[in-house]
Amino acid sequence: MGEALANISNGFAFQSKNGEVWSAADLHRIHGDLMLREENYIQALASYQGTVQNAFREVDDALATVASSRAVQQASERRTESLRRARYLANERYENGYSDYLELLDTERSLFSSELSLSSARGDSYRSLVELYRALGGDFAATDPAAQQAVADLPTPEGRP
Repeated sequence: MGEALANISNGFAFQSKNGEVWSAADLHRIHGDLMLREENYIQALASYQGTVQNAFREVDDALATVASSRAVQQASERRTESLRRARYLANERYENGYSDYLELLDTERSLFSSELSLSSARGDSYRSLVELYRALGGDFAATDPAAQQAVADLPTPEGRP
């Protein structure tokens, strides 16, 4: 870095090419600062990499949830449609005297239960899309102050921040 100039009380002194004089203690302090900054950089890089990996994991989980909730919703839609046809046929059989009213009621009860399940599956599907949106960095209350206040006023489930 330069050549030794003189022996001073705390060690040697060095002069840089631009004429600055540095003592050995200064160089040691600067080296320590450089090592500290390098360690801080390594820690920040590791933290950043962990954040990026976590973001990818959240998006991957959200995509898997969207796919599975859509599959459940589609299966529920098929079941509901099948039960609608079965109710129609049960009603036709009842009106033509081939079956009793209990069979029609049982088919309608099954259809009602299936429609409730379909409604729940649709809700799950929509919630999974919202979670995907959030995992991709979206935020509903980012621009509207009224929406931000409404979100802040919502009660949080126990165990969640």
